[in-house]
Amino acid sequence: MGATEETVRRSARVLAAFMSQAEAQGFAWVALDQAAFLQAFQQRAAVRPSLQGPYVAPRIEKLPAEAAPHVAALHQNSLYASAYGVADIEMVELGKLVAAQNYMDTDVSDGVHGAKAQGIPTLDEILKICLPIDIYPQLNALWQRAGNTLTVYSLNNTMNLHGPGVDLTTGQVTYNVAAGANLMMVLEFNGRYVLANG
Repeated sequence: MGATEETVRRSARVLAAFMSQAEAQGFAWVALDQAAFLQAFQQRAAVRPSLQGPYVAPRIEKLPAEAAPHVAALHQNSLYASAYGVADIEMVELGKLVAAQNYMDTDVSDGVHGAKAQGIPTLDEILKICLPIDIYPQLNALWQRAGNTLTVYSLNNTMNLHGPGVDLTTGQVTYNVAAGANLMMVLEFNGRYVLANG
């Protein structure tokens, strides 16, 4: 393990108490001390039931009428239907959502979206940030080749690698690297609203 990976491993944080037993067992292999991690998980998971309060559903409102042209343009993008199907676009109160994301990059969260905005943003600015018409963000990838190794870097956390594709006549192996759809997504499950991507 390289020095960078070791530094990241030692500074990583996880909400272990909210994992299932199976998730904790699966996560333990990356912990520096597996036994200590599992013991901490058991202690914190035992306290979890006492933390659960009554669920209060978030406030959900329609977008302002002025947003209709922007939303219409978004729906006209052929990629919208393939990425989101018939999903509704509405305003949802964030503070009452249940967060359910596999990955969250806290190191860059203070430098994205409206963190450095001066004053209250206009509706147009909000729509451009929260509902970008192109749906798929720019990948802005860096490529580095060394011998038979090709390494792709990107600060875009939606980067996806698809492949391999193999041409049997030439022996050529191909991969496709692209950004993924990244609009904020809220799902309703058994009466609770879950932040699935945000």
